[in-house]
Amino acid sequence: MSSDPAGDLPPIITLWETYGAGMLEIGTLLAERLGIPLNQQLYSAEQLDAALAVREQEGLTTRVLGAFATFADEASDPGPNLAAFDHDDRVRSLENTAHVKEFSAAGGVIMGHDATVILAGRPNTLAVKLDGPVAARIAHEAARTGIDEARSARRQRIEDLVRPELSMRYHSWDPRQNDRFDLVLNTTMLSYESCVEIILAALRAKTGTPTS
Repeated sequence: MSSDPAGDLPPIITLWETYGAGMLEIGTLLAERLGIPLNQQLYSAEQLDAALAVREQEGLTTRVLGAFATFADEASDPGPNLAAFDHDDRVRSLENTAHVKEFSAAGGVIMGHDATVILAGRPNTLAVKLDGPVAARIAHEAARTGIDEARSARRQRIEDLVRPELSMRYHSWDPRQNDRFDLVLNTTMLSYESCVEIILAALRAKTGTPTS
């Protein structure tokens, strides 16, 4: 049954992932299938490595990547590093909220950005969490990126700590809890194509949006 009283609002799928859960691949396939835009801000393993080598122009993406890059391959607790960013958390929250709302006007697939909580209650919107057992995600990302599993495990520990920490700082929600999500998928047990089919079925069921 559709929960969309607005009728003509374009569909939005928000995605949030734990490390190695395949958000970029799944998000890309979803956008292609639905013919809607893809918001590509994603703190992937490749971006973390790139952030260690060069800092891009100032802005929200750069500052968050900088936070990751500071300890991307370190064994230390990232908590103290994040403390340095407290002074402008409010500014970042406002910037990110404006970005998400601007992007959502045309519909699309939004990866991260805390869009799940920012767009909570918006009609024609499906919130999806991509997850899986830690060991399987570590192995998957090591194979996908061509790094060894020890390095992948370091990235997992840091990313799975930092991403929720940023969400709690900027938007006062904990994405490790499932209460804000319409659908939670164990992507380590399924192909990306199967994940897409399940998400599209959930979108149809929740909103009545045609998906083919």
